[in-house]
Amino acid sequence: MNATVNSQSTLLCDDLCAPEPKAFAKYPASWYYVCTSKSLPAQRLMGVTLCGRRLVVFRGDRGIVGALEAWCPHIGSDMSLGRVVGDAVECPIHRFRYDSAGACANQDLRAIAYPVEERFGAVFVFLGPKPLFPLPSFSADINLVSTKAMQWEVGTNWYMLVANSFDARHFARTHDRRLVRPPNLHSPHPFALQIDIAYEITGTSWTDRATRLISGSHVRLEVTAWGGNIALVRAAFAKDQTFGIMIVEPRYDLSGDGQRGAQVTVIVSAHRRGNSFLARILDALTVRAKRFAVARFATQDAIGVQQLRYASGGLRVGDEALAQFLRWAEGIPQAACHERVQPTCREE
Repeated sequence: MNATVNSQSTLLCDDLCAPEPKAFAKYPASWYYVCTSKSLPAQRLMGVTLCGRRLVVFRGDRGIVGALEAWCPHIGSDMSLGRVVGDAVECPIHRFRYDSAGACANQDLRAIAYPVEERFGAVFVFLGPKPLFPLPSFSADINLVSTKAMQWEVGTNWYMLVANSFDARHFARTHDRRLVRPPNLHSPHPFALQIDIAYEITGTSWTDRATRLISGSHVRLEVTAWGGNIALVRAAFAKDQTFGIMIVEPRYDLSGDGQRGAQVTVIVSAHRRGNSFLARILDALTVRAKRFAVARFATQDAIGVQQLRYASGGLRVGDEALAQFLRWAEGIPQAACHERVQPTCREE
């Protein structure tokens, strides 16, 4: 990693140098959003393309979710056109069956398997044989209720979307947030970088007024970037908290040479009050209201960065945290490619 953490776990740095665009991984080795858990019931499969890779994702009889390279290792048929039998996916041509680990029950064949986790009511896949870090989550003692994911297509470099959370100038000028204290950065894990920053909400829009009335006028924002493409967000207000996770998937043109942008997935969560009927009703209303507020906030950001093309030499005083994120993200490795994966995932 290029990040240097001092004894106070502070990364505020006078050095504003930042890496060139070609220094970043084309597809970072990280976790990616696939679908909601509800959309993948037992005995269901789906074909998905993540970062140029064609996968088949399925759920077996016992609820186990598997993610395999879609191309059968026998002669290369697309297993997303097959079916689920028991806890295995069956190839549509020769009926060879592969479990979630990629093992074939009746032949000496093995499909490439990817790690899978379920959290926030969604299915996530790590693009690599073994996760470099656990799927990000909040403290185990925080019981959350989550909304359905929101998604946007944004025309900018993938790393600039998470970098947006480390841009203190952006929050002040775009969202009418007054910086209460300088940001504090530290690295809790080799593949994680966290920023802790406090703002006062000074905007006059009706959403800002409603936020001050319902939640309070000050917010402490804690964002932990994982793998360069994930932001785990905790916004602590005086009266309540909002939780969220953002996952960014790079998108390229058909030749695989030019980045046309990225797909952004955001899941918003809130504290769960309990399991009673009234608590469930209140939870549903609360988390939907938070989802609406985050959607307005994120839509404004998406418009601002649309068609942004990262320029490494333009950073100025006040951009120290942003520069530190970019130097850290430069160290995220490329997602591993496999022999049968389509050419669009090969490193340039």
